[in-house]
Amino acid sequence: MVHVSTLDATALSADALDPPSLVELLKNAGFEVGREGTFSSRGKALTIVITRVLRFDEPAGAAGYLDWLRSHPADLLGSTTEVSDPPPIPAAIAFAHAPCASCSKDTYWYFAAWTRGPYAVTLRAAGPHAGLAAATPLARALDASVRKDG
Repeated sequence: MVHVSTLDATALSADALDPPSLVELLKNAGFEVGREGTFSSRGKALTIVITRVLRFDEPAGAAGYLDWLRSHPADLLGSTTEVSDPPPIPAAIAFAHAPCASCSKDTYWYFAAWTRGPYAVTLRAAGPHAGLAAATPLARALDASVRKDG
């Protein structure tokens, strides 16, 4: 299943444990608009992939958002989130969330983010094989599309 939607600051603020502070950061960073693509599949190595491309009025705004992501991993994936190896894209960051041993429906999540000029790009993947190896070709393709269309 594939679903594409447009994101505003209010929708993005749902990522934060303190939504009003993220709305304010986005406003100050010159956030303009975002697009989110959600791809899901049952019984596959990756059960869900969520991509976002967020446009800011200048590269500094995208960099400021990336700084927020870097300092808020628990907001993104939960309290057991750890820094992970990023895909081979310049200045990319990454986090991973391993399933809780006592949470039967919890799954492995991998999150990567980077900037490309005035764009902040994120990739979130879940499933039994989510991680750097599975995310790298997706991240490269997403980055190439931003470079081409951006």
